[in-house]
Amino acid sequence: MKLVFQIFFLFCLFPYLTFAQKDSVLLTKNFDFEDGIFLTFEAFRKNKPDYKWEELRSNLVANPQTFMAQVEFLEVKENNKIIEVEDIWGLSLGGMPYIRLEKGLVKKALPTFAALRVRGKICYFEYEDFDEVEVPMPVYNPVTGKPYRYAKVNRRIDVIYEWILDFETGETLPLTTENLKKWVKDDAQLIKALESLGDEAREKLFKCILIYDDRHNVYIYQD
Repeated sequence: MKLVFQIFFLFCLFPYLTFAQKDSVLLTKNFDFEDGIFLTFEAFRKNKPDYKWEELRSNLVANPQTFMAQVEFLEVKENNKIIEVEDIWGLSLGGMPYIRLEKGLVKKALPTFAALRVRGKICYFEYEDFDEVEVPMPVYNPVTGKPYRYAKVNRRIDVIYEWILDFETGETLPLTTENLKKWVKDDAQLIKALESLGDEAREKLFKCILIYDDRHNVYIYQD
């Protein structure tokens, strides 16, 4: 009798289990998103593009080496509606999701997007830009060949900026030891490891993100 009841219970529960499996998908670090554009973070979080690429006319350039993309314009084919690029949250190309960088973060004329190279509870993205810095330049005496004064000149240097994204809230922060500690506070082992690293060990922060995502699953829930 007990066995019959257990079978009956599982039979009744099966439709709900099946629905839950269809309704949620584990977000892995290389998860392929549906291609298109996401007007909001919520659309991205549910992996439901507001428009697929086949619905749009666009002028877009993507660089697979830098994991960055730039978009000049977006237009809906059906009604010729112009979508302001600055109003969208992000996009997906070939399964790779990109987040739009806020104005002022990068010195580029067109709206710029950076790929989420790691997907998980904590997502990771980076972008390359440049800074103008003043450096002392020696002025040499033509007779002695020795410097006799220094002049300041502007020089361009390339810089890589690293950021993290909370997949559950949409919050973004620069990748630093202190910022990462805020987001992994529920993992005592990682907190201990981060406290022993110091800010100079930035290359190890990326590994900490991978470890945290492996230990803490997050799911894409669709309506």
